Amino acid sequence: AGQSTDTPVELLDIFPTLCDLAGIDTPDFVQGTSLMPLLKNPSVTPNRVAHSQYYRKHDGAEYMGYAMRTSTHRFVEWREFGTGKVTARELYDHRENHSETVNLIDDAPEKLVQSLTARLLKTHPRRALQMVPAVHSNPNRGRQPAPLVVSNKTDTEIRVYAINPRGHRSRRPHVVKPGATTKINARIGGVFVVESRDGTIHEIHSPSFPSRTISIKRK
Repeated sequence: AGQSTDTPVELLDIFPTLCDLAGIDTPDFVQGTSLMPLLKNPSVTPNRVAHSQYYRKHDGAEYMGYAMRTSTHRFVEWREFGTGKVTARELYDHRENHSETVNLIDDAPEKLVQSLTARLLKTHPRRALQMVPAVHSNPNRGRQPAPLVVSNKTDTEIRVYAINPRGHRSRRPHVVKPGATTKINARIGGVFVVESRDGTIHEIHSPSFPSRTISIKRK
């Protein structure tokens, strides 16, 4: 018969779990944790939490909600988007109120609130946020044409994705086989992401003028 567990897990945990099941190393950049211990023994109760964020706009002001779900509680901080200042908090006890209709933040033991707050701040410190992409792509038609030349010096296939001004990657990447070189029509201001299929290579490049060849090598 199947078994179940009440231990909180996250979508981030799926990839490292699949790596574990396949018997391959998990890439260093992966943030999740393998669920193999739970799959082997669902009765194990590790001290895990699951995080989530929710953007909200109210009366012209922007807020970001940071929630942390433990095996027993959900704790939430609402913060001003531009300052990180806490404007409201929520606390729900899932042992008594699974539907989260009673906010206990004003009645809960101070020690519990302090403990949950400290744990949330470890991974989600209070700070100002800006809705600006980390990568700025602006390859408009008025900019100087400059091809992006990519040379694959690795033993694995790599893919080159163009990033549009909204921060989205193209659906059809340029595929570069091991030992091959490809020339991509581009313009100054454009941004491209270079990745390997096995996840070990992830680089960001932009075209330059005069054009130069970008050699992709394993580090």
